[in-house]
Parts: sequence; C-alpha cells; structure tokens
Amino acid sequence: MEKAKILSNRILEIGRMLVEKLSADEEGIAECEESKVLIADVLDETEKANCFLPYEQLVTGLKLDDYEKLLLCLLWYLEADGQEMPIWSQVKRLLRPYEKQRKKEALSVCFWHCGRQVQLSPVTRAFLLGEMPVLADGIRLELPIYEKRYDEADRLRVGNRMLDMLNSWEMQPAALVLSGEEGSGRHFVAQQLAVDHDYALLTVEGSFWKKDAMSDATSVNRLWNDMILCSELYHALICLEIEEVTQEHLVKYLSTCVPFVLMVHDKRVPLHKDFGYSLNEQKLELPKVEIKEEILNDFLSKREPAVSLPEGVVPRMLISKQLPMGSYIRYINNIRVEIMAESFDKERNVFRSDSVNLTLLPAERKLEELMLPEQQYEQFTKICSIISAGKQVREYWGYDKKYSYGNGISVLFYGAPGTGKTMAAQVLANTVGMPIFRVDLSQLISKYIGETQKNIGRIFAEAQKCDCILFFDEADALFAKRSEVSDAQDRYSNAETAYLLQCIEQFDGVSVLATNLLQNFDEAFRRRITYMLHFPLPDEMLRLQLWQSVIPKEAEVSDDVDYVMLARMFEMSGAAIKNASFHGACCAWSQKENITMQHLLDGIKNEYLKTGKALSEEQRQLMGLWNL
Repeated sequence: MEKAKILSNRILEIGRMLVEKLSADEEGIAECEESKVLIADVLDETEKANCFLPYEQLVTGLKLDDYEKLLLCLLWYLEADGQEMPIWSQVKRLLRPYEKQRKKEALSVCFWHCGRQVQLSPVTRAFLLGEMPVLADGIRLELPIYEKRYDEADRLRVGNRMLDMLNSWEMQPAALVLSGEEGSGRHFVAQQLAVDHDYALLTVEGSFWKKDAMSDATSVNRLWNDMILCSELYHALICLEIEEVTQEHLVKYLSTCVPFVLMVHDKRVPLHKDFGYSLNEQKLELPKVEIKEEILNDFLSKREPAVSLPEGVVPRMLISKQLPMGSYIRYINNIRVEIMAESFDKERNVFRSDSVNLTLLPAERKLEELMLPEQQYEQFTKICSIISAGKQVREYWGYDKKYSYGNGISVLFYGAPGTGKTMAAQVLANTVGMPIFRVDLSQLISKYIGETQKNIGRIFAEAQKCDCILFFDEADALFAKRSEVSDAQDRYSNAETAYLLQCIEQFDGVSVLATNLLQNFDEAFRRRITYMLHFPLPDEMLRLQLWQSVIPKEAEVSDDVDYVMLARMFEMSGAAIKNASFHGACCAWSQKENITMQHLLDGIKNEYLKTGKALSEEQRQLMGLWNL
C-alpha cells in the first residue's frame, strides 16, 4: 500500500514538470522525453513490486500511447492540485513531438473535451483516486458478494460458459438474456454471475432510457464512454434492463465496443428489436416446491435464533404461495421478522388476496365435523389426499413436464340445499392447508360485452399467485348450459361460458364448485370436472348425529329433549337442523329457560313454514303434544 502511494506521487511529480512547461510557446521536446523515461521507470517498478497502481492499470487496460500517458500525468496533477484545466491548443503544442507517432485519430475515452479545454472523465478521475465513480441517474455500479443460490444453477451454468468463451469469441457479440417477471431473481443471477468471475456489475436501469438527456448526442456519448470505462477499469459486466423504450441504436453501438452483456428482460415485453447482439434467452420460472421448502427451512430453522411457525400455520400454507423467487424469499424473511417481533398476522401473511372479486372464507372447520354417509365421506377424504399429493406428484414425478396442460383439480359438490356443500369446501381447505376464496359473482358478471371475460381472467391470474382454492358457490349461475344462438346476446353469453371452461381447464390449482341444480350445468363442464361428489339429504342415523352435534356443550338442555325422536320424525337437511336448534336456543334464552323439546319443535315448525313443506298427521300430533 505504501509502495503504491510512493509510485503515485512520482506520477504526480511528472505531471507537475509538464505543467510548468505548459504556458511556454515552444514545444516541450526535452521535458516530454524526460517525462516519458520517468513514466516507463514507474511502470517497470510497479510490475516488479507487484502492487496495484491505478495509473498503471489505466494505461495498460486502455492501451494508452506515449502521447496519452503524458496527457494523463498532466491532467491528473492539475486535478489533484485543484488547478484549472488547460487550453487544448497549449496541450497540443506541448505534446506535438508525439502527435505524429500516434496511430489513433482520437483521444482515449478517458479524456473529455469541454469547449476549448480538455479534462479527465469523472470515471477516470475516480479510478485514479481509488474511489467508486459518481454515474448518471439510471446507471449503477456495484461490487456484488456471494449469496446462497437456490434455483439459479442452469442460468449460471449458461452464463459461465459464455464468459469462459469470451476471450476466444469468434462469432458476433452475444448477450445472456434473463427473462422473468419482477421479483424473479434476474438481478440476483446477474450479480452471482459477476461474483463467479470476479467482476463488478454495471446496471443500466430501465429509467435510464426515458431521460431527456438521451436526445443530446454529446451527453449520450459521454454516458456511453463512462459505461465502457467502467467495464474496462472496474472490470465490470454490463447489465442492461430492456424496456419497450430501449433505444436499439444505442445498444447496437455498445455491441461494437463490448462483446458480451447481460440483459434483464420482462417476459411480457417481446424481444423484437435488433440490438446487435446474439441473444441467449434464459427464463426464470416460479420456484418448485422443494426449493421453497429449502428456503423456508433456511430462514426459520438454520438462522439464529431459530423460530417456529405460529399455532394454526403449517409449512404447506407458506410453501403453496406462488411467488417469483426473489419475492418469495422476501416474503419468508418478512414472516420471520414478524414472528420474532410477535406481530405475525395470519390472515395478512397467509390468506391475503388483493382481488376485489375474491372473498376469503374462514377455513377452521375440521374433518370430524363433516357429517356425510360413509360412501361420500370416504370419497371426500380421498379427494383431500389427492389434492395434498397433487403438486408433489406433478413436480417430483414429472407429470407437469409430460402433461403441460390441464393439471389442475376441479371438484363439484352437488345436492339439495343445506346438505353441507359450503362447509365441505371449508373442511377441504383446512385439511389440505390452503386458503379458500369465494368468487363474488356480483363483481364477476358484467352487462358490458367483454368485461365478464376480463373479470374471469383476473380471478384466475390472482388464484395462480395465491395457490388457493377457488370456490364457486351457486355455480350453476355461471356454468350454465350454452344455448342455441338466436341473437347477439346468446352469442356473447356462450362465449363467456366457453372462456370460463378454458380457464378452468388451464388452471393448475384447485377449483371447487357447489350447486343445487346439477341439471343446469353445461355438459362440457361436467365432462371436464375431475371429481363429482353428491351430498344427499341425511338419513335417520345421520340426522341423529347432526342433532347431537349442532347444540354446543355450553348450552343448557332439558332432559325432555329426545334427539332420537327428532331424527326419526323429521326429514331435514343439516342446515335446517342447525337453524332449528338456534331458533329454539334463542327462544329458551329469551324466556330464561333451558332448551326444551318445545323450543326445538318450534324451530322445526319454522323451518317447515319457510320451505312451504306440509307437516304429516303424525308430525302434527307430536307438535300438538307440546301445544304447537
């Protein structure tokens, strides 16, 4: 370090000698020759001492000739001494002996002409001082560090091969294009690629292309010179953020100077411009299940202090979150911080959806609460097991590669009103550890042509990000049969149904549909449903279980309540039984009594009146015993 400082001071002293001769009218032949020899001595000594001297690195890296070496000494001294920059005509007169020897027509990019004066570029000045340069807005130079990599091996391998071939590049300039959505880790891959080859990283941000300065040729040239200088002096990989407004002629110019660049590209923007580079596009997709498991384990278990998930939150709930790699890592890190700060919010972090068309349903109901006949119960538990295993089977056993379309699971619950279809959807969500969102049909269906399809598209796009269960209640209103086309309204209505069918088939997640009117369903939907489960009205044995389970343990019930009789005498759905028990409980509370048989029969009578169902003679006699 001390040696490098001594050598730098010697270069500055050479510059001082040249400045003293600068104002003279005659050519500085003797001074220039002496300075040339002194510079050569410093460069030789630097090589022997094997130390880092910015002046030597700059001279070697930019291949400066004797004329430029002397000019660099002169200008560096003036910069260091705080003196005004010289008139270009005076400099040319001083260095005229070497002008005829030059093979270049123009000065190196490390010098700037400013009117009648010549000066060092800001990047050159910063490099000589051993500092990071101050660059224009939208250009960022960084020194990345190694960080753990999760799913970037393929992209890094391709980039490493391209960089290894750089010195023997025989084809036209090439670019590694990292395509993905925001938060997918494109910049992370660029940083780690730079780390692997001991490069700095110079990023040209998307905002750079939108600046007014881009219309000024002088400003553009200087900006591009700064980039090339950073690439050479700071050993930096150039990374361009490609936007719709990216000016291809500027990138084309860069391709004549820099043989390899990285491009960060939004996959939604087509790569149709001619940038002068051969493009090798590598797409960054959503992380797989095993990668998300590794990230979750690293952040919660392997970091100090280790933290545990709050009660009611299982790993599947977090792993199922469909986020790009970078966004997912930030998501898990935020959860870690909230858990440590004891401010974790389950609904916000696990079940949140910003869609106005989706409503979160509580999913606290447990499997043992679901009252179904044995056959339906077994089929329901099998559906839960298949949904839980589906994502792992697709990813680990390669089903997603072999069958890239129609890998989602759709379930249709159908049966009479009140038989537990909505409750079953909540139980399903709780059992498989996924949030469940009810589709708000009032926000979905529009009278304006094309708006319904847009709303449908938004719903499924949001569901893909959440990896949730989509629940369509009263689904026959949306999945109705397509009709014969007699007017424009029929044609657009059929188009909406067809589009919904297409979205259901393309959706990789889980969709649950519930209907009371199976006969109203379009036949094409019924063919494409993965599982159909019938919810029948409960038989006597199931009704008995329902009566015994709907009244909470805390409720005070009289001994005269005969659940067996209620189950035998009244054919009711589970919802009707629940409503009747609640009606009876409210009546009992208002009368300051325990729940009696009379109160429950009054609730049953109310349910029959609601549906217009007539009581049988035997039922009326039973009611009469209780003065009803």
